Amino acid sequence: MRGFGTSATMLVASGKNIPAEFIDCCYGLSKTTGMNLRLTYVCPSEAGSSAYLGHAYVGAHANHLKDSLRLWHEDSAQKALDKNLAGLEGKSRFTTSVRTGDIASAIFTDAAQCGASLIICSAQKESYKSMFKGSSTSLSLLTGSRLPVLVLPDKGGSLPDFSKDLKIIVADDLETTPQAALGVACQFAAAIGHVTLYHVHVTDEEKELRGYIARLKMAMNLSQIPYDEAVSEESAMENFRASLKEKMHARMSPYQETLEKASCHLEVKVLAGQVTEALSGFRDSVGADMLVFGRHSFVHSKPFGIGKLPFRAMMEMKSPVMMVPPL
Repeated sequence: MRGFGTSATMLVASGKNIPAEFIDCCYGLSKTTGMNLRLTYVCPSEAGSSAYLGHAYVGAHANHLKDSLRLWHEDSAQKALDKNLAGLEGKSRFTTSVRTGDIASAIFTDAAQCGASLIICSAQKESYKSMFKGSSTSLSLLTGSRLPVLVLPDKGGSLPDFSKDLKIIVADDLETTPQAALGVACQFAAAIGHVTLYHVHVTDEEKELRGYIARLKMAMNLSQIPYDEAVSEESAMENFRASLKEKMHARMSPYQETLEKASCHLEVKVLAGQVTEALSGFRDSVGADMLVFGRHSFVHSKPFGIGKLPFRAMMEMKSPVMMVPPL
């Protein structure tokens, strides 16, 4: 996994006309971490050419016209990208790229060629509600990228100010969440500095408690622990929550020193309830600026979900979401 320091590059999947607040947010991250910023725009394959290519008089000149239209679109996009960067300081750290083809595939190729460690894109308000993966660039990037992907909310959402002390939630189901997600969250927080990182697990207490008590009684029957027929649900609940926190501390222990050196503060939280509601409520209560999830090796498709939290639910939280793939 590449880091997020001064030698790193973040690739921003952009349109021709980037909202000022979007580019300001990406620029702020670049300025805070020292990461290089690369704006990449992908022109759709054969953009604008289909009507001409079907004309009877085009004939043998079809390929030439196709190339001319492609070059015109690419040149137009390049000028728009240059305009978006005009006036920003430190432009020596900024590069641009214009490609033609399938958007997600072109972005992955460009990210590999420039050695990017992070991909940033915007969640289009309507496209992510579609039932077809290909119609949502953000969903295609989240489910197919080998790099962490940071999705910034569209209009109506809140964008983080990376010049201020941030609060970041990293969700962990303690089962299928890749350890890499925790590592990336800690590296990202350390690169920014002065971050409060909330390591959060949401439990269905009734279901998990039954399983915990069953394991406890089995251990007693096998004489693995002293027998105590007075084990109550209340004491079992207390022990159950303590065991969860112990496991969470163990999963975070490899990154504790890194966080401390960057003046970051780690808090472990166990929440109860339905995942989306619990995370959304906790985010609001602490004023978190973004959320980090690990992408499971298997991505559910009905409904579109990444792990136990549906993609649409993540986007409708109106918060920046970083998705970390299995590494």
